[in-house]
Parts: sequence; structure tokens; C-alpha cells
Amino acid sequence: MTVDRPRILCVDDESRVLEGLALHLRRQYIFESTTDPNDALRRLASQASYAVLLSDLRMPRMSGLDLVRQARVLAPSTSRLMLSGDADRESLLSAINEGAVERFLVKPCRPDQLIAAVADAAKSWQSVGAVREREEQTIEALLQLLREVMGRIRPSAAARVKRVQAMASEFARELDVDLFDVRSTVLVSQLGGLVLPPDVSAKIAAGMHLERSERTQIEQAEAFLRPIMNRVNGFDTLRRALNLIEHDRLTLRTAREDVRLLAHVVGMSLDFDLLITTGCSTSLAIDTMRGRRGKYDPTLMGQFAAFRSVGPGATVRELPLIALRTGMVFAQDVYLKTGMKLVQAGQPVTPSFLQRSHNFSNGRIPEPLRMYIEVQDPEAAA
Repeated sequence: MTVDRPRILCVDDESRVLEGLALHLRRQYIFESTTDPNDALRRLASQASYAVLLSDLRMPRMSGLDLVRQARVLAPSTSRLMLSGDADRESLLSAINEGAVERFLVKPCRPDQLIAAVADAAKSWQSVGAVREREEQTIEALLQLLREVMGRIRPSAAARVKRVQAMASEFARELDVDLFDVRSTVLVSQLGGLVLPPDVSAKIAAGMHLERSERTQIEQAEAFLRPIMNRVNGFDTLRRALNLIEHDRLTLRTAREDVRLLAHVVGMSLDFDLLITTGCSTSLAIDTMRGRRGKYDPTLMGQFAAFRSVGPGATVRELPLIALRTGMVFAQDVYLKTGMKLVQAGQPVTPSFLQRSHNFSNGRIPEPLRMYIEVQDPEAAA
């Protein structure tokens, strides 16, 4: 049986130094190197299996200390070593004390010292991996218990979790997103329903308008669950992704790439399922999501539409009642909160409707409204 060699990444602005490191390390490890710290960060963000990062301290584009500090956020399980001939002890001690660097090697470093230091760092990474595996097994058992509890207390919520998990997992495979994280995030995103009144949970599941008091109940449920989540080891990525989903910040550029992808996979699947549940066709649901400008990454939105086998389609916007204009077309049936149907999907906005709509501007119609927008309508398309 063969065991995969650990992958290491070495960063130094001098190519000859990297060549020397490769000479001593490439037999025991999958050796990668770069002279560009920004390239190193991109690799760490896209490849989660680096066992060791070995960086020079003094580099023109970015200091080694800045590199390892950012690397700690992007790849927290990767062991980080510093190699330099510059004895800036104060900076190095600060980096070691804050946990950004685990060990410092002085140039010139004897080959046996280098090999031993990297070997120790790789073993540390492997130990962290073993601990993470045990944590995932514990979390999986906990999540299974929560699924069973949800199935008994809120069958409708459990059914939604099952639907969204299946869809999100399928989409995640196309983006190479961790399936365990996807299934866990979907389940945890619905746990608030366990502590909400049944009628509020039912309205959320149906995508119905929520009163201010009901939104307050949801906020209280989230506040109740948040400290519980914070006490569970291994939920860091999940917590970060849920934070982006809950606050509509999926396109936040400073988010870790793995967190951003996870948030999109789960967030778009939840939104799509809710639109389908409220009676939208697949094409209308996708068009509605496309119309939510700025909410989703355009490339990922296109991939999700292709995943659901939907072409470019029409332009749909979700608008408040006061933003309706003649020439727009209703993409949904419109009801008063009393349950009386006011407008049927497919009907255009007429001047008489706009005149009558002033009578409904006091919250009698659930908003926003899904509307087809004509391309020549510059105000709506802006």
C-alpha cells in the first residue's frame, strides 16, 4: 500500500534558494515553490492539503511575516516555518507568540536541521488531520441526532433539509466543495425552526410575509443557537458561511474562498428551494435569482443556472410596490394579506392598477413583488 507524500510549499524571492530547498526536500515530499508571496496565498486558498509552508522573512513584494499571518487564515491547519538570515528577533518572537509561525530557522541552515524541522512540521499537520477526523465523526453523530429530532418535531423542516441537501450536494460536486460541510451547513441553517412557534416555521417554509414580531422571534432564535454553535469544535467554516448567508454577504471579497463557495452553494440552494416551494417554475426561480443584483457572484449564478439546466431567460426583479411602472409584467400571483387574489401572474401593470395601488401601500400586500422587466425600461434596469 502506498501513502501519499505530504505537500509542502516554499516561498523565497531568490530562485537559487528554492533550488537548494528542492534538492533536500523533493524526495520526501510533493515539493512546490514560488518567488511570489501572492501566488503562495492563491495556492493556499485553492489547495487545502499543504502540510507545511516554509517562507523567507525578507521579500520585496510582501514580508514573510505578512505572508504567514494571512496563510494562517487561509489554511489554518498548515504548519508554518520561517527561514531567514535576518535576525529581526522582536518581529519573529511576536509572530511565534501569536501563533503565526511555529518555528524559525536561521540561514544558512544545515540540511539535517532543515529536514528534521520540516519532518516535525509535517507530523504536526498529520496529527491535526487525525484530530479533525475525530471531530467530524463526533459532529456527524450530533447532526444525525438533530436530524432525528427535527424529523419528529418539525417534519416539514426535515423534508426541506433533505431536499436542499440533495440539491446542494449535487452542485457542490461540480465545484469541488466539501460535501460534509455542505450537508452540515444546510442542516444547521434550519435549526432555528426547532425553537420557533409552528405557525412561524410554516410561514418561513412557504415563503410568506413575516410580521415584525415574527422577525423578532427569528432573531431571538438565532441568538439562542449562536453560542451553542460557538462551543462546537470544527464548526469554524460552517459558522463563517452561515454568517455570509444570513447577512446577504455572499459576494464579500475578503471572505476565504472555501467559505465563499460553501456559502454560495448552500445559500443559492436554499433560495431556489424556497422559490420553487412558493410556486415558481424552475425558469422563473432562476430568473428571480438573477434579478437580485449583487447578491450572488455572477459566475457562480451562471453555473447554478446551468446546473439547473436553465438558459439565459427573462429579466426578473423583486421590487417594492412603489417601484412598479407601466410596461412591467407580474411574474407571480399577487394576494392581499387577507388571502384575496388581486392580480394573476402574466398580467401587465396598468395605469389603473398604479392608481389603485396607493390604497395598498400600508402593508396590505406582501412585498417585494416579482416582476418581469422590459429591457428598454432604463429606470428598472439600473
